Amino acid sequence: MYTHRKSRRGWRFFMEAKSQVLARAAMLFSAWLSSAGVCALTVNGVSTYQELNHEYYLAALYGSENQSDATWWLNPNHEKKMVMSIRVDRWTPRAWFKKWQNNLAINNPIETYSKAVQTDLIRFSELPKDDLIQGDQIVVHYRPNVNTSVYMNDQLAMAFSEPTAFHALLNTWLGQLPPSRLFKRQILGLSENPSATELTKMLQTASFTPERKQIAFEWFADPEVLARQAEQEEQRKLAEKQALRQRLAREAAERSLAKKLQAIQEKREAEIQRRAEQEKRKQAEQQQQRLLAEKQRERESKRKQQALLAEQKRKAEQRAVSQKYFQRYYEWQLQTAIRNEITYPEWARKFKEEGLIEARFKINAKGLIESVWVPDTAPSMLAAEMRRAINSLDGKQLPPKELKGQSWQFSFVHHFKFGSNRQAKLVKPEKPNWVEG
Repeated sequence: MYTHRKSRRGWRFFMEAKSQVLARAAMLFSAWLSSAGVCALTVNGVSTYQELNHEYYLAALYGSENQSDATWWLNPNHEKKMVMSIRVDRWTPRAWFKKWQNNLAINNPIETYSKAVQTDLIRFSELPKDDLIQGDQIVVHYRPNVNTSVYMNDQLAMAFSEPTAFHALLNTWLGQLPPSRLFKRQILGLSENPSATELTKMLQTASFTPERKQIAFEWFADPEVLARQAEQEEQRKLAEKQALRQRLAREAAERSLAKKLQAIQEKREAEIQRRAEQEKRKQAEQQQQRLLAEKQRERESKRKQQALLAEQKRKAEQRAVSQKYFQRYYEWQLQTAIRNEITYPEWARKFKEEGLIEARFKINAKGLIESVWVPDTAPSMLAAEMRRAINSLDGKQLPPKELKGQSWQFSFVHHFKFGSNRQAKLVKPEKPNWVEG
């Protein structure tokens, strides 16, 4: 349990302020519940976070509307929250830190975030001051144009300074590497979950003991912070009222503008109709002259068109051959780079894993690896090495500038064999004589 141990003087100050802090915390918590009621967030999806059949927490995603599109949840204009009800008997701060640091790192470009966001994510990874136990609840509540608040057992633990921090946490559920595909689909409401009703009921009826609530209070409560929180809450309410007034005024102005635009549009359509009728009469007069000239132009056009089609066909065939060359040349470059990168894993040798493995991968015009496929029958450590070697090219090997397209599918074959590193020769494609570069 976290306690104040800086000095006896600090301890006396804490005890004197404790009663005042409890009252303030109760007021703030009531205000928070009231705000949550107004927002009327509903459960979008619920699932369990598991690893190796070990259940860590019950997860639920709340939103202002039910949405199965992951991009909707990353829109900063929508209110939402993540709820985690701890199911594991004991979760140490160190294990919590490692779990979140890993999930955040593999699902987010952490280095591109601002220092403030990086600091917030580190603080969240260091949230527990002691062991979490079954029944503890973590809530991350995002409010547009306000802030993101993190609660533990109804106690405000921290607040994020930028929306990006909340979306970084959300990416650990909805990103490219979620806990599992089923978890992501259930959270988004894309898969039927036979246990959804039971899990939702468990989530709604889950409760923590008064002792755990007091422990969370002692972890995070601070008189100055609570005072600032009360001030922020008051500012938030004022901002909401002001936003409501502005919205009503804007809607009234939009209705007035819509009426004016409709009148302008009707007048414009009448003018367009008048001009169309005038143009129709003019076209009828010119039609006869065009018919006479058309026959003469048609004969000349047919001759030119045939010549043009022949030239276009020749150039199209050359472009096709050129594109085939540049694509094969790019594949040769990638295969050469992968072969230079790949090594025989030492553990694979010890476990006597060998074999001919063919991998397929997709790469886009920016040189970024979009997907890697290795047969399920391939030995796991050799398959992992193939994926690593292919992914190591991410952003490093750009396609030839002459190669058209957004992405391409390539393959790579490597023979892992004890005592031999001989591989099939990679043949560089021959460039057609009309191709430059």
